[in-house]
Amino acid sequence: IVYVSSKRDHIAPSGGLLMTNDQTVFEKLKVLWELNEGIGIAARDIALIARGIMESVDEYYLSSRIRQVQDLGRQLANFGLPIFLPVGGHAVHLDVKKFLSHISSDAFPAQALAAAYYVDSGVRSMEMGSVALGIDPATQKALYPKLEMLRLAVPRRVYTQEHLEYAAFSLKKTWDTRHKIKGLKFVYEPGILRSFKARFAPID
Repeated sequence: IVYVSSKRDHIAPSGGLLMTNDQTVFEKLKVLWELNEGIGIAARDIALIARGIMESVDEYYLSSRIRQVQDLGRQLANFGLPIFLPVGGHAVHLDVKKFLSHISSDAFPAQALAAAYYVDSGVRSMEMGSVALGIDPATQKALYPKLEMLRLAVPRRVYTQEHLEYAAFSLKKTWDTRHKIKGLKFVYEPGILRSFKARFAPID
């Protein structure tokens, strides 16, 4: 199976591709796709995806895109912030266990960092830790993954270098005051999509 998000990879506002060379798998996926995503996609969006596929493999575009993300990672590393290396072409990931070593996994440190960073800067980041990955899908029991990460994804063709410099300097400010950040507890925990629908409060 090949899955491609056109919103991420083809510079399109929506849509994606799900491909397989197995007819049985295709029939099962087709039903699930139509059930969850609807039947069909607007011709306008198909045209945007087609154009985006061509543009997204242009070598000049790719080199600019990858360099932009790597420059953000380099700036954060120069500030002494704990990031995962190597930096790819989509996002910079922070090692939150090193960033907020005083907050245990059951107090959702990556979510706490995302909230504090947003309050400091208005920059929206994504928790990849005990909230997003903290439920066993079979038993629905709490899990605490080995990694607690904060993802700084860089949308394509949206931000200038000045935007990313602001994001980096703002995160450095959060780093300098990290000892003031408190862990979080659930105020509302949905059964699914915790990353998007849960609500939290600081632990006193």
